[in-house]
Amino acid sequence: MSAPVDGSFVEVDTVGGRFQMISGDTSKSSHQCPHHAHSHHKPCSNCGHHSHEGQQLPISPEDSLLNSIRSHWIIMPFVLLFIVKLAVVHSTGLWVVICLFVCFFYLNKRLTNATQGFEPPIYALAASIIICASVVFMHYVWVFRENEIYLGLICFPNKIPSDDWVSLLWAVIVVDFSLKIFTMFVKSLLIFLSSKSMRISTRSVVLVWIEFISQVYRNIPPAVSWFRHLSADSSPADPQSLGSRIFFCILYGLLKLFACGMLISNMRPIFSPRTFAPPYQTNYAMSTGDEEMCTLCFESFSKTVAVLGCNHKFCRDCVDRWLIHFNECPLCSHNLGSDFKAWRDGSTSALVQFF
Repeated sequence: MSAPVDGSFVEVDTVGGRFQMISGDTSKSSHQCPHHAHSHHKPCSNCGHHSHEGQQLPISPEDSLLNSIRSHWIIMPFVLLFIVKLAVVHSTGLWVVICLFVCFFYLNKRLTNATQGFEPPIYALAASIIICASVVFMHYVWVFRENEIYLGLICFPNKIPSDDWVSLLWAVIVVDFSLKIFTMFVKSLLIFLSSKSMRISTRSVVLVWIEFISQVYRNIPPAVSWFRHLSADSSPADPQSLGSRIFFCILYGLLKLFACGMLISNMRPIFSPRTFAPPYQTNYAMSTGDEEMCTLCFESFSKTVAVLGCNHKFCRDCVDRWLIHFNECPLCSHNLGSDFKAWRDGSTSALVQFF
């Protein structure tokens, strides 16, 4: 007699539970598993499903970053608006920097081609003369005359107000590119005049020293402008102003000395005679047959033949051009000495001395 009663109780309990679920009642009975009515001693496998329904999956860092970017996208139009506004206000100065940048890379390419014999040196010389004339015109006639920015070329202060750091930064960039272009003019003149009178290896040494002197000198003009800016007297009545200006100037001077020391340390190999010593022996009296050819130019050996340490022979000019970029034998990859190959091709550093 007890079994029907239990069954009817289970049925009523189940219907009641369903009614509570439909009515939206969130009482404890609505979440009970029907299987509990049959036995309280058997584990319910379906209860685990209900216990994990409310848990959320963890958000990955990529999704979090993407959501953050999406939530801040609205600021991008405002940033672009202010950038365009600055570009319009300083349009002349911006176009000047862009033109100097393009001229620098164009002339740098002409120089490397002339050094390696890919094109006549007269092309690089003509391009450097035209670009240098344009820079001189801008300094003395057109854009830079009002503030006398050309004084920065000889490490003198210009007429830009010392508290206008944006204009000072622009003047520093202009002076740096101008000095680079003048350096490339000297290099192009050297390549043109020494194309037949100077050996390629000797010319490479001179080009490296010109670049080293140029980089050291280009560290000085920015210091003049930034010392003016850091020592500007913004509040003469404040006794702490003098101390802060002295502190900032000393700190900048120490950082500048450290930067110059790093530059000299990186170029230290040029002070060693072994760096530029030719890694071959020259044979002037060598008699070669018509069947022997240089494996670099695929032509008959010239009058001067270079014999490497691995006994491979090449034309001396071919080996000198090869050694501008490489430090191993073209045939057997035998090491030929110094690893310092920077600036031997007549190129100029693209690093802008902002500070």
